Amino acid sequence: MKYVKWNFKLYLHLFYVMLILLMLVGTSRAMVNCTDAGSDGILDNIIIVGNASSCTTDYLDDDVELNYATANATAGMTVLLNDTFYNISNTVWINNSYVTFRGSSLDTILQSTSKEIDMLSTNTDATDITIHTLSANTSFTDGNFSTSRYGISVISHNSTLYNYKSAPNNCYPEEITAGGYNVANGQRSNISVHDVVLNGEMQWMRSNGTFGRNYFYNATWHLREGCESGTKTGTLQIQVVAGNISIYNTTVPEWGTYALRVHGGSTPSWNYYYDNNFSSIGIDSGQNDIYWNNTVRRKLWIIDQGIINNITIKNNIIRNSTYVGGVGSCIYIGHTTTYSSFQVNITNNVLYSCARDGIKLNDADAEINFSNNIIYDYADGYSGINQTVAGNNNATYNMIYKSSGTISNISGISCPTCINQTDPLFNDISIFDFHLKSAYGRWNGSAWVTDAVTSPAIDAGDPTSNYSNEPEPNGNIINMGAYGNTIYASKSTTTDVPPSIPGIPINIASSCGKTYCNTTWQAAEGNVTTDSFNVSFNNGTWNNGSANLFWNNTGMSNGSSINISVWAWNNTGSGNLSTGSITLNTTLTLYSMSGIVTDTHGNVVTSVLVTSSEGSNTTNASGYYIISDLLNGTYTLSISKTGYITGSLDVTILGANAANQNIVLSEVASSEWCEQSISFATTLMAMITFIALSILAISIIGFKNGSFDMNIIIAMAGVGIILGIVGILGLTVLLPLTEMIGC
Repeated sequence: MKYVKWNFKLYLHLFYVMLILLMLVGTSRAMVNCTDAGSDGILDNIIIVGNASSCTTDYLDDDVELNYATANATAGMTVLLNDTFYNISNTVWINNSYVTFRGSSLDTILQSTSKEIDMLSTNTDATDITIHTLSANTSFTDGNFSTSRYGISVISHNSTLYNYKSAPNNCYPEEITAGGYNVANGQRSNISVHDVVLNGEMQWMRSNGTFGRNYFYNATWHLREGCESGTKTGTLQIQVVAGNISIYNTTVPEWGTYALRVHGGSTPSWNYYYDNNFSSIGIDSGQNDIYWNNTVRRKLWIIDQGIINNITIKNNIIRNSTYVGGVGSCIYIGHTTTYSSFQVNITNNVLYSCARDGIKLNDADAEINFSNNIIYDYADGYSGINQTVAGNNNATYNMIYKSSGTISNISGISCPTCINQTDPLFNDISIFDFHLKSAYGRWNGSAWVTDAVTSPAIDAGDPTSNYSNEPEPNGNIINMGAYGNTIYASKSTTTDVPPSIPGIPINIASSCGKTYCNTTWQAAEGNVTTDSFNVSFNNGTWNNGSANLFWNNTGMSNGSSINISVWAWNNTGSGNLSTGSITLNTTLTLYSMSGIVTDTHGNVVTSVLVTSSEGSNTTNASGYYIISDLLNGTYTLSISKTGYITGSLDVTILGANAANQNIVLSEVASSEWCEQSISFATTLMAMITFIALSILAISIIGFKNGSFDMNIIIAMAGVGIILGIVGILGLTVLLPLTEMIGC
């Protein structure tokens, strides 16, 4: 009986164990005491950490419970933080894919009481993680502030952080890191951070793995009460050290030096920053990045600390800059480190109320294309466009206006197509409404309205710029300012080119002499009068209002080049330039002719004078001569030296040097030989003439006396006449012949 009772108790205990096992098998997760290690798993794929009705955390080491829950959460499950407060002492890890980590509301607070918050971090294998509906708090002191202070680290592929609010209770910022920091391998693409309210930094970091398209949007920073700008906040809010990032619809107030900084590390590339409201932007590096439709409330600063190439800054409003860190211009192009040249396109922006220059160009490595912008007000003693260090910069079709004070619209750079001291007629600068007034249509934020006046900046941009996004009628020319080539561009009177714009000059050509080139052109045909021309010489000096149809450049030498650009001008109204220019680059090229002088035996002849109409030269020890600085054409050379018969040669130059123009000189005969030859020839001709006369005389006498037969007389007379002719001709030819052979 005792045995049976004991055995019954044993079976009873085994029954309880089996019952517990069945309960464990029948649920998604084991039932665990929440106060020491974790979760109360239930069947609805939600692991609850902290349930006010049955299971609460201990507020001491809540990261233990959270880590237990995330470790047990498999794909498709949610870790629900059902309490309003969690005390974090160590990192909380989400290591499994397709897991959602969420609070019950934004009243759910995760707080660190000892060191930096490093709450949510993932390994390189987890993907598709969602973190949302959370707040975070910190209460660490100055002595506990670490260099690694990331509040949330999102480094997983296809992961999302949204509806998150950071609320640190002192002036140190906690950070969000996307893409990982010092994390190797793995994918880092399709990360989204959105609809968050932040106090600290947002950092996009590149890992060694792939980094695809990622997004940051609908975010708002706010300055905590008692934390004035720059107090214990670092120098930036959003830091980008990676590529393929889109940041949009984000607001960052006055804070430190930068609200957005793009710099360092692997060069950021193919990033897009648009529809944001930043206090400032600092660009140290980047390739193929676009900054579009942003409002920048302090400054935009570009410094070549890394590779900068093909960056576009367009349709932004940069206003009310302040003098911070030695810079007060609305846009500053600076230089700290020597890198290769970099290229930035700055077009269709508004620069308003700048504390120093509108834009300052201060980097010799820069290639800045600055066009279609409006600069409205800059500081006395400064300029709208100020190039203090010459680079390969271009300024075209900008409007610069200073409402009061000392005017210095352009300094250190030429901008012949800029419009100076003409009010752009913004709608209302007091509320920073920079839409252009128009009698034909202006967007007021909700509808199209009309004004009594029309801005001169409408249809005043670069005629070659794209205007296709502007609503009709758009004049077929882009507007200046932040809304040019957008659907909110103010409308113009017609889609036709204004009739007061003259045609582009035609038929430009040049002709050169040895020391000058003369460039000519003609006015375009059409109904619009060309009153004068604006001529640019070598992309620098301008001669405006010239009525001449030519430009003569003197003082040139072989290899000198000139570049001439000609715009047409019409005086109607405030004056109108042609929609483009005609340009010609001319290089003065001179040629030479050369050769060797030899005698009839093939020996070189030295010290021979070779002369042309454009110069002369004497053969050297090798018999070589050269005459240089010749234009195209045909030249006659005269070749002479005592003891030789003077020679001549025609040489034609046609776009190349004429080499191997060799000459053979004949030697002059000796004087003794000449005297003997002339004496013999003269005597011979005289004898022939005497014989001829004698025969004629005998034939005449025989004819009178009848001594000879008539036939003999005729024959003798014929011989005499022939010999006489030979003698006379011989004497006539003898003297010129002796001169030809040098006697």
